[in-house]
Amino acid sequence: MTAEELVSRLSRHGVSLWSEAGRLRYRAPEGVLNDELRSELKLHKTELLNIVAQRHSTSETPRLQRVRPDAPIPLSSAQRSLWFLDQLYPHHTGANEQFALRLRGSLETEHLISAWNRLLERHEILRTRFDSINGEPRQIIEPVSFQAIALTDLSALPKPVARRQLEAAAVDSIREPFSLSVGPLVRARLLRLSDRRHVLLVTAHHIVADGVSVAIMRDELARLYDDSVAGRASASTHTSARYADFAATEAGRLQGDWVRGEAEFWRRQLGGAPQFVDLPARPQADRAQTGTEKRLAVNIPAPLADLIMRCLEKEPAARPQTAEKVITLLAEIAPSVSWS
Repeated sequence: MTAEELVSRLSRHGVSLWSEAGRLRYRAPEGVLNDELRSELKLHKTELLNIVAQRHSTSETPRLQRVRPDAPIPLSSAQRSLWFLDQLYPHHTGANEQFALRLRGSLETEHLISAWNRLLERHEILRTRFDSINGEPRQIIEPVSFQAIALTDLSALPKPVARRQLEAAAVDSIREPFSLSVGPLVRARLLRLSDRRHVLLVTAHHIVADGVSVAIMRDELARLYDDSVAGRASASTHTSARYADFAATEAGRLQGDWVRGEAEFWRRQLGGAPQFVDLPARPQADRAQTGTEKRLAVNIPAPLADLIMRCLEKEPAARPQTAEKVITLLAEIAPSVSWS
């Protein structure tokens, strides 16, 4: 048995390997490590330490590569997935993200518009569209330009009617498709409920914004508005990192020896796996893309969630790459989820 074969066998049995101060460490379910496996661990100790060290080095975050202004900008792997889905289902709105800001007090509309455009100026990903160049999808960063905020005045309506109109506006906004090739891929709409009550709806395509970036947009927009009203210069929150640089760095990493090594590892891991797996599925008639996706909230007990996170963070060197927390969490909640 080679060291690589031993690693694959141990992995299939839930055995974790890592190094600590130059010594090989392992954790195994009770009863898994028999005399044969213990003997193989001792025999291949040096090779196993080298394998663990190599996997640790390949999982480290690489330095960002700067993209030249005239160079084509590739898509990140996450963006390519969304691009593919958009090509498969044009005008689909399942990837739209939205947040609402409830604004109380006297609102200076012109300062809000100024803050919004300042936000777009500071974050080029919010000015990015996506188009095919020579058969390959590319990011295209648009120059800074003024973007208006549509205003809808509901202040003259009775409160129950205004509330329904507000909810309808939010639904309409998130169901309005974006054109990835035309852009822009983020839009804002302001609704006035009274002189001192407003709601700002911000909708973006997931290809340029996720849950974390949406929170950053919300907080930064509030700071930019305060600065505009106060007539002061906004403190720079820029970092040297750009999403375009990240995408180019990732594209460069997904080539050469590293990706070949990863592919070979998974070929060994999945060797002998069945070609087809029967999974529970909805009836054919229910599979049409309707654009009315829903979110399912599942509560995971805090002790279990803490245990999962500790296990994931304990031994990153024991895996080819650090496991995605979301995948592990999905494995935990899968028994409670079924197709309907």
